[in-house]
Amino acid sequence: MGLLHRTLAPDLRISAIGVDEIQYAKGHKYLALVYKIDAGATRVLWVGKERTVETFQGFFMMLGEELTSKIQFVCSDMWESYLQVVRQAECRWRHFPKFSSFRPDMS
Repeated sequence: MGLLHRTLAPDLRISAIGVDEIQYAKGHKYLALVYKIDAGATRVLWVGKERTVETFQGFFMMLGEELTSKIQFVCSDMWESYLQVVRQAECRWRHFPKFSSFRPDMS
């Protein structure tokens, strides 16, 4: 049935999520992807069209307050839309920026 029809159980444990995007067509057409990145349990939770504040907020609306309240960590790139949503919930989440230019030898 796919992600469109996925329902998430209220007892699902999600403490860490990752947010990224993929380009699906020419002309800057993107899909926003949200992953569960808990140790030993990685999976795609949600796919949204475009990479806007409204799109990322849509993930949390779909998730609901109960599951959203369990999130402790968010990992994303430095795309401003993602950062705005994380800033709005700053008191609840610890944000780990994902740098595309990261090198293992960096201090």
